[in-house]
Amino acid sequence: MKNVRIVYFRILSVVVLLMLGRISHADTLNLETCFERTRKNFPLQAQQALYDQMLSEKIRSWERNWLPKIALHANASYQSDVPELAISIPGQSLQLDLPRDRYQLYAELNQTIYDGGMSKVGKEIDLKETEIGQQKIKIGEKQLEEHVIRLYFAFLTLQKQKEIMKLTESLLDSRMKLLHSLREEGVADLSGELRLKAELLKLKRAIREVNEQFQVSLELMETLIGRPLGSETYFSLPVLEKPAVVSVERPELRMLELQQEKMEVSSKWIESAKKPKIGAFARGGVGYPNPFNFFDNAVSPYYIFGASLTWSLVDWGDAGRKKSILELQRAMLEKEKENTMRNFEMKLLEQSAKSKQLKRSMESLEEELKIQEQLRKIEDARLKEGTIREADYLEAVISEKQVRMELEMMRIQLSLTEVNYQYINGSLFK
Repeated sequence: MKNVRIVYFRILSVVVLLMLGRISHADTLNLETCFERTRKNFPLQAQQALYDQMLSEKIRSWERNWLPKIALHANASYQSDVPELAISIPGQSLQLDLPRDRYQLYAELNQTIYDGGMSKVGKEIDLKETEIGQQKIKIGEKQLEEHVIRLYFAFLTLQKQKEIMKLTESLLDSRMKLLHSLREEGVADLSGELRLKAELLKLKRAIREVNEQFQVSLELMETLIGRPLGSETYFSLPVLEKPAVVSVERPELRMLELQQEKMEVSSKWIESAKKPKIGAFARGGVGYPNPFNFFDNAVSPYYIFGASLTWSLVDWGDAGRKKSILELQRAMLEKEKENTMRNFEMKLLEQSAKSKQLKRSMESLEEELKIQEQLRKIEDARLKEGTIREADYLEAVISEKQVRMELEMMRIQLSLTEVNYQYINGSLFK
């Protein structure tokens, strides 16, 4: 019997060392790293840069409105009739003879002096549109993060199932070897060894199924993060710090705020459109005949310059209607923001309540696991002494495994509620 115990302890030591060796050499991956790699793998960051480039081009376009606009014009025409004038004065004959064909070549310059503030407001609108687009990208990132969280915790569940099953497998395997030795010594019969062997085969099949699920999930994670992962990759349970800020900071809410701000800026645009516009102009060229002198029938140079004023005095209430529409849209966005905020608050309450429930259940399960461990150890000693049936021992082992599995699954679920809570309020990995 002493030799059997020595063999048992040697086998158990080898199993533990092998498991520790596998864990120490496995690649460790955490949730935050998965987030960072997923963001880099998807072209969302590139879209951010494109929005910045678009904003720069739009601002430059508004600034160019203040540069003088120069255009070259040329036209030729023939008209069916021209004014005729023939005056006879004693001693002098005055006659106006205009050609029917006309030619002009001239350059025209227009300079904006005051545009009613439309350029300034236009820049503000473009800035708000860019910020709204960037918030849409962040919303897309949030959706990716949600996929990562769901998949990551599926890994944690499968990983823990494998660990517990492997420990149970090692325990049953060592006990089967013990029964085999006892049977060879004539202390035990074949039936007990066969029962353990049947349970061991059942456990190996379950481990194989979990490994297959793990491999499928691994391929999905590789697609998300854009990097290959080994089958021995170890996913660590997230350890989160309690955020200092508990307010909800989500891109969905920020996007609604920016849309409201854009409505306010658009109201300024309507006001700017009503203001007077002042500019300067100049035109110079050659024409035949001189367009400013009816009596000059030769090819003649000419020019003109001055200032212009444009002011829409009556719009029949169009600006007021547009502002009313903007105000209604802003009110609708405010209601949408309130509903969105309420939904996030409800989700936070759900996660908080679930977290409290899991903690209470885990306290009870931890006490139950201690009892199951004690019972299994008692049955383990009785099995070695040959004073218990193998079926009773199997029942003790399986009961301990089920309680341990349930406790570990709850521990993972508790971590998931903590991650979800910070994900919902926007403070995860800030």
